Amino acid sequence: MSGRVDLTVPYGVTNRGFHRKNIFADQRRLLGASSRIVVDVGAHHGEEIATYLEMFPEATVHAIEPTPESLEVLHRAYDATPRVKIHAGGLAESARVSMLHTYAASECNSLTAYSPHPALNRASLGASQPVAVQTWTLDQFCANHGIDEIDLLKMDTQGAELRVLGGSANVLKNQRVRLLALEVLFVPLYEQQADAGEVLSTLQRFEYRPYDWYNFSYDDNGQVLFGDAMFLRRDFAMPLNEPAADAVGGRGLEPGSESEVGKLRAQNERLRADIAHLEDRIDRYRSKNEDLRRRLKDQSQ
Repeated sequence: MSGRVDLTVPYGVTNRGFHRKNIFADQRRLLGASSRIVVDVGAHHGEEIATYLEMFPEATVHAIEPTPESLEVLHRAYDATPRVKIHAGGLAESARVSMLHTYAASECNSLTAYSPHPALNRASLGASQPVAVQTWTLDQFCANHGIDEIDLLKMDTQGAELRVLGGSANVLKNQRVRLLALEVLFVPLYEQQADAGEVLSTLQRFEYRPYDWYNFSYDDNGQVLFGDAMFLRRDFAMPLNEPAADAVGGRGLEPGSESEVGKLRAQNERLRADIAHLEDRIDRYRSKNEDLRRRLKDQSQ
């Protein structure tokens, strides 16, 4: 064998972390405009709520958030929005008073303490005094609020994913969540955290299948730290009233005098505008993750 290996074009080359994939556009395409229930677990300041309200114009968004300061932000932003229901507390494996570990970087607050592996040289996030918060199981939450089916279950629980899934056995066993989107961790950042493999195996036991991975965040060496994943229930089907090719815009071709070519061109323009808008949202979401990574790096120096 002779010659040099071309390291500039490796086999299977792709943008690192699949950066051009849009988790919001995929959720809208898969679920359709008529989705009714979104449950946002770990809503923080409501960064995704406005997007969900726009994506699903008929949906009620249940925002679950345990941090008192973040709840104040949510109430200021959404108390006047009838389609947003704010719930003070968290989801876990049982209903009880739990200790929430809080930090100056409030997006990292968790039911399990931040404690990265020493080899990662992760910086302190500025720990504050833990706060007592009420937790429920997802099974209880759905029963208490009369929720028979969740179209989108979004979880951002900073290492507590298995605790949330542990209280969701009835909902998941009966396939009452159509699509589940959650953050997964690939390196040790929290005490007794769930890693990506444990989350995957747990959901597979309930016959939820991985759909795709999004929004990876990396350290300076290129090692993946965390990202988002989506899972579909076993009998997932696209909405019958929204063809797959046009699900993002929610507009199908209707009979009329306009030529089919003209209709397709107009439809494509609308789709491009919809996708561009959603890409702008996800770019801002990714920017938040990158800002957190920079803050961690600055504190470690």
